[in-house]
Amino acid sequence: MGVGVVEAAVVPPSRCNPTLLTPCAGPTLFGGPVPPACCAQLRAQAACLCAYARSPNYGSYIRSPNAKRLFTTSDPEEYIGWDPHI
Repeated sequence: MGVGVVEAAVVPPSRCNPTLLTPCAGPTLFGGPVPPACCAQLRAQAACLCAYARSPNYGSYIRSPNAKRLFTTSDPEEYIGWDPHI
């Protein structure tokens, strides 16, 4: 590895499963309370969120204002400074 090269963390595909974020669908689309199951899945798939944000299928959900609220509600320390628009 050369100077100034940053390697991205490799996340096993089995760990990145957007269908497991189903508990987050209601709060993402309509607002409202964030269920504990949503927070648990966001924490479990935190390493996948950048890939989801770039996805044509999931990006608009991950970048939505309600999704940002989910991230800060679920675990402020883990998502502080995370920008889904990257």
